[in-house]
Amino acid sequence: MSTIFGDQSDPSIPETLSGKQHGKNQTLTGIDNEANTLVGDVDTITDKAKGGNDDLTGGNNSNVSFLSNTLAGDAITMSGSARGGNDTLIGGDYSGSSNVIGTSSLVRNFLTGDAFDMSGSAHGGNDALIGGNNTGIGSSFSSSFFVVNNYLAGDVANGNMSDSARGGNDTLKALFRHWAAASYPRSSGGCNSTYWGAVFPARCGLAFPKFGFRALQSATIC
Repeated sequence: MSTIFGDQSDPSIPETLSGKQHGKNQTLTGIDNEANTLVGDVDTITDKAKGGNDDLTGGNNSNVSFLSNTLAGDAITMSGSARGGNDTLIGGDYSGSSNVIGTSSLVRNFLTGDAFDMSGSAHGGNDALIGGNNTGIGSSFSSSFFVVNNYLAGDVANGNMSDSARGGNDTLKALFRHWAAASYPRSSGGCNSTYWGAVFPARCGLAFPKFGFRALQSATIC
């Protein structure tokens, strides 16, 4: 398992950006055929500190039974008047030949544009999230699990946004070949997208500008 923080020298020792510190612009890439956790900057961003503009890409699965990519654009937690950077997160693909029969996908991409928790007056950045795809020949025979499952949250996962925190203007895209999905469990292999707090069974190209859920102020769905 690979765990990488862009501005944190030891992933096992939490570090904080505080005051008016600014995270660096990082490019992080997960390891293929291995579970990956990638965080653009550090564990915590607080005060008036700001995350960098980071590019995160999950690892691909070509020959293991299951691979997960967990990507956060800036931090685990943002508080105070912290600001998220403008990050790009890309999920991993599946390129093998196995089929999904039981109760697990072959790739799970969990992408959150800024953090897992935002509070105070923290503000998310303007992020771009792109789900992974099935580029192999595997198929799914499960009613709930696809070869690739993408979970996309523009700002915070699971809606963990409190106080006066607000999200940025994010673009979320799910690109499909076959048996790849961006919604769970409400997906039929088409162009559906799940966002924490609301589920949109969407047609390709449909946009929801300035949706009322403040963790997703705008989104473009592919």
